Amino acid sequence: MDNLAALPFEQFWATALRRQQARQEAEKVYRAVLEVSNRVLGADHPDTLQSRNDLALALQEQGKWQEAEEIHGEVLEVRSCVLGANHPYTLRSLSNLVGAFAEQGYWQEAEKMLRKVLEMRGRVLGADHPDTLQSWNNLALALQRQGKWQEAEKMHREVLEVMSRILGADHQDTLSSKTNLAAVQSQQGKWQAAEEMHREVVEATRRVQGDNHPRTLDSMVNLASVVAERDRLDWRFRYSLDQAAHFGRLRDAITNLRASIEQRIRVDDEHPGLLQCRAGLAGLLLQMNQESDLKEAEDLLRQTVPALQKRYGFKHPWTSQATMHLVFLLEEQGKDAEEWRRNLPDIEEEQADMATEPHTHESFFSLRRPRSGKFFTRFSWETTSAQRQPNLQGSLFSCLRFNTSS
Repeated sequence: MDNLAALPFEQFWATALRRQQARQEAEKVYRAVLEVSNRVLGADHPDTLQSRNDLALALQEQGKWQEAEEIHGEVLEVRSCVLGANHPYTLRSLSNLVGAFAEQGYWQEAEKMLRKVLEMRGRVLGADHPDTLQSWNNLALALQRQGKWQEAEKMHREVLEVMSRILGADHQDTLSSKTNLAAVQSQQGKWQAAEEMHREVVEATRRVQGDNHPRTLDSMVNLASVVAERDRLDWRFRYSLDQAAHFGRLRDAITNLRASIEQRIRVDDEHPGLLQCRAGLAGLLLQMNQESDLKEAEDLLRQTVPALQKRYGFKHPWTSQATMHLVFLLEEQGKDAEEWRRNLPDIEEEQADMATEPHTHESFFSLRRPRSGKFFTRFSWETTSAQRQPNLQGSLFSCLRFNTSS
């Protein structure tokens, strides 16, 4: 593939694959394009930088956040030196880098950076530019992830109003904004409004993208999540339903979640979202509390908990939640849960430690890459070790949208 004329077509093909969530295949094509572009055009050529940016997005969407973070940081440094700190492409790289960092749970630090990105984009591009709206959405999500729900809800409403007016009600960024607003409503116990909004997103994505599109399936996962939470936590609503209606809602949620899992397996059987969906499915089956459902839930959790432990560690909230589900299920059946329970005291201890001790996870702020440190010094963003604490609030299997730019 040394023919330069073929590179744009290969790049387009890789992007099409990524948008269909065939991310592993997209990554392979991006790497092939990047190898040729590096060799023929040079590492700092705009087309090479675009290829590196798109590769980082494909990695980010697979949960390979540290590698994505590193590539985004390298692209950002070159673009800032060549194009200037205020160039739209530089700001896109900066926004993508913050996204890769935030997705690792560092929302407090991300909030500070996103406020700066939003200010810069608003000044350079204007308040109604799609990139500015993207940063606004991402800042609201950073607030949401930290439990600042009232501020996040207000901001999500403002973003949604502007996106609906500028982009249209059915634009994917508008629907992502509506998803995030629905999520913050459910986090405040506004179950009816949240469920209605998730159903509107499902209907819109089905109409625009089709029943089997990955975004449609993601919206179905979000609806399943809020149905499960509402039927478990909203007791007044739960007891307004008869048994048939209650089980019917849960069965619909289970069907939607299974469809999403099957689609994810077809396009990327190693995507981290699969583990969250499987753990969420186990939780729904637990709520059904039927013998066959409990058996399936146990089998799912026995497979999923070790995978979560391996990928995220014993102390991660998703791991601890799934572990507690498994311990509860086994003990309710009179089975030995000691193998799994022995991790729970460690989880409680780690949660206490995280409230008082600095987090030592390596990130781009540790300046492990000497080149990347120069850029952040130029922007005068200061961080302390006490700030570097991941915050991973949110449902185990909901799909909130942190928007990125190609």
